[in-house]
Amino acid sequence: MDSTQPRVLHVIKRLDFVGGAERIVVELVRKVPHHDVLVYGGGDSFFDMGTREVMRARNILHALWLCIALRGQYKTFHLHLFPSIYFAFILGKNSIIHEHNTHNARREHAIFRPVEWLIYRRARAAIAISEATKSALQSWVGKGPKIHTLLNFVPPISKVPAQVASQRPCDQKHLLMVASFTAQKRQELLIRAMNNLPEGVQVSFAGIGPKLDTCKSLVEELGLSHRVNFLGAVSDVAALYADADLCVLLSHW
Repeated sequence: MDSTQPRVLHVIKRLDFVGGAERIVVELVRKVPHHDVLVYGGGDSFFDMGTREVMRARNILHALWLCIALRGQYKTFHLHLFPSIYFAFILGKNSIIHEHNTHNARREHAIFRPVEWLIYRRARAAIAISEATKSALQSWVGKGPKIHTLLNFVPPISKVPAQVASQRPCDQKHLLMVASFTAQKRQELLIRAMNNLPEGVQVSFAGIGPKLDTCKSLVEELGLSHRVNFLGAVSDVAALYADADLCVLLSHW
């Protein structure tokens, strides 16, 4: 590794959970030089890490100690999700907090507000994945912290070979939704919408979760089995994005 380049350490609890934040961390570590990742919970990464290795701490306190000890080696500590974002209290301006959600359970409890008001001001800056996420964060901690909006990303389509070349007739379209089947996502709405779309439109769902069986039953009930595909947990979705005509993401938050 070129020691003259600034190094970034991504800190996240686990990578064996099939979530958007975890996927973004993996994409950054795999695709961008001088980025590493530290985890302190869970098992091996669900996502394809290529040849990159994960730095593993025994627990959250060990992870915090490692971050403090490594401050001379890493210019930036990129903190993802609770409780990793609380490391900003100690790391200060060496840290950046990545805000992935418009809502979380902590915001239902006022006791967390002064704590998070402080940690977002201790960090150098925060990254929000959408304007709605930024607005929700400002409603929670005020407009004092420096917050930048940076949309989630996938590798450039021109550089990603599709698994199957898209040579569909013009009256056939392939939709794709990549999301966990959890309470905040709305796969069932897209399934119901299929009855109002032309017969040539098909949809594939990548992801797993507690609502998966319910959505499969809904597909059977509506007679849409020939137009809806469930792909399960997919460790590298880049080729799926490249092959889709339209990507859809329906979410409560």
